Amino acid sequence: MPLDAIIKINSVVTPSNYYLPWQKKTSKPTSGSGFLLESEFGKSLITNAHVVADATYISIRRCRSAESYEAQVKAISHESDLALLEVKDERFWKETNDVKALKLGRLPQLQDHVNVVGFPTGGDGISVTRGVVSRIEPIQYAHGGIHLLGVQIDASINPGNSGGPALIESEGIQKNEVVGVAFQSLSGADNIGYIIPPPVINHFLTQYHLHKKYTGFPQLGVQLQHLENESLRKFYQLAEDTTGILVTHISDVSPAVNSLAVNDVILSVEGIQIANNGTVEFEGGERLFLNYLLVNKFVGDTCKMDVLRAGQRISVSFPLASSSSLQLVPLKNLPSYLVYGGLVFTKLSIPYLREFEHEDQENWFDVAPRNLVQRALTGFKESEDHEITILSHVLADDINYGFTHLYNMELEKFNGKKVKNLKHLQELIEDSGEEFARFDFLDKSVVILEVRQVKERGSRILRQYAIPSAYSQDLRAPKTK
Repeated sequence: MPLDAIIKINSVVTPSNYYLPWQKKTSKPTSGSGFLLESEFGKSLITNAHVVADATYISIRRCRSAESYEAQVKAISHESDLALLEVKDERFWKETNDVKALKLGRLPQLQDHVNVVGFPTGGDGISVTRGVVSRIEPIQYAHGGIHLLGVQIDASINPGNSGGPALIESEGIQKNEVVGVAFQSLSGADNIGYIIPPPVINHFLTQYHLHKKYTGFPQLGVQLQHLENESLRKFYQLAEDTTGILVTHISDVSPAVNSLAVNDVILSVEGIQIANNGTVEFEGGERLFLNYLLVNKFVGDTCKMDVLRAGQRISVSFPLASSSSLQLVPLKNLPSYLVYGGLVFTKLSIPYLREFEHEDQENWFDVAPRNLVQRALTGFKESEDHEITILSHVLADDINYGFTHLYNMELEKFNGKKVKNLKHLQELIEDSGEEFARFDFLDKSVVILEVRQVKERGSRILRQYAIPSAYSQDLRAPKTK
């Protein structure tokens, strides 16, 4: 077994505090695994994004080596939970000259035997865990929350294993082909782990080497509805031998906004027929949701579709845009906040939702407030400056008495004007000449503060709660136009 290519990663992470965004959390040590991968782009050092996210210091040590080297993050994808590391110390690369790096293999098949290699917690030595591929389908990646192709195996992925390779075994012989990167397990279940498969790994590597940065997976920015009901199909004039999926909404910033229309029925994507439940045929006769066809393409690629519009079959095409340009709730951002009269407003983000995770409940989409999770998983931008501003919590004071029970609420309006984002809220507050400040929330709750009292008590509230400023650094920039 090619153990010399396996890397132990030690990090010191200093996470931002998204609940108290004017603070940093305490630094703590973490560990994970990685490996040297040889591809058409040369030799790479790959691991999971969550192993090195928020790292202020990273050191690596190759299996069977006593030397540790400092490393830096070269590229990171919070969507696919992958990261590339670089080591500037030439001694490391000289040390690996004679090391046989691993190669990226094929997508594994059901019942394939794989060995997960890494450095799980509980010891300093390398560990090998054998498992069998039991399922291949899009799954929700815990780190970013989006659905990408994943491979389920009947072997545990323990803390510290993350980032290590899953190596294919053929007829009892171990090969040095990587068929996945270990990254998560199923909470509450024994011996169920998941690996990131070669198509996702290759997509990440190709993006970086094409653009010298991570550009994200393509996304449509449309809402779709199944057409499994016979009356629904008749209404939209689908013939008995025709299948497809209905377009019910299109974002104004969708790359398809000038090509698709509401009430279109998408019949095929890239010549591949779409079933009435929105799935397409996959290897081995399995079926996956049509999104699989999009995430295999790259930002800027042309997407071709056949659609049924008012009973007429037409063809459309458009360039694909990055998911980050459509993502309503960002996967990663620095904390941003505004404190007004003790009301703490912030931008909804995945890191904010991760604040609700616990040791025994590790997936934010299972434990965070459902209203916010729903926005994160299904929402997309309706304009370029569209963000979700939330009331995180209330710092108790006489002027906000009666409102301290409010928290995790989406803000809709300030003094009757729709709030676009946190920066816009700041500008509305500063430009308001009203006697009262009225905040209307999506759940129809209302908070009203007297402006005079806020001005008189604002500084005292900040001092009382040891907050250095009423605004985060990004909100102190010049006004938007």
